[in-house]
Amino acid sequence: MHDTGFLYHYYEKSTGPFRTITSLPLRDEFFAIGGKPVRGAPVYFTLGANKGMETWYNNPACIKIPVGAFSLDTISFTYGDMFPVFNPELNTGEEWWGQVYDYQGILKLIDKCGCPEDPVHNLKNAYSRRTSTSEDI
Repeated sequence: MHDTGFLYHYYEKSTGPFRTITSLPLRDEFFAIGGKPVRGAPVYFTLGANKGMETWYNNPACIKIPVGAFSLDTISFTYGDMFPVFNPELNTGEEWWGQVYDYQGILKLIDKCGCPEDPVHNLKNAYSRRTSTSEDI
């Protein structure tokens, strides 16, 4: 069973947690469903553990925080990784494409559709294989 009671934040141990690299239009969509975000740029978490994300870092670390530690009107969710979910070229027509949810909304969607699958990949190995091929030179 997927753990929907905790948020996980993965990061590079040497740089520390809660670093943001972008500000996205997701903020306006979250306001539209009654959200009250505090930050201008999102800090990313997963709802439940995602071991594949540990492969994104050379020296990974993770913080596990109970969802109840947050004011629920300050956090938004997407069903699956938000970058593909908001890429119109990848939209296959399911109801979650391009959508932002509050906590209760994402729980309802998980009850209806199940947990989104964690992609089976290892980012470090994928980069290692990719950079070692002659086709890319």
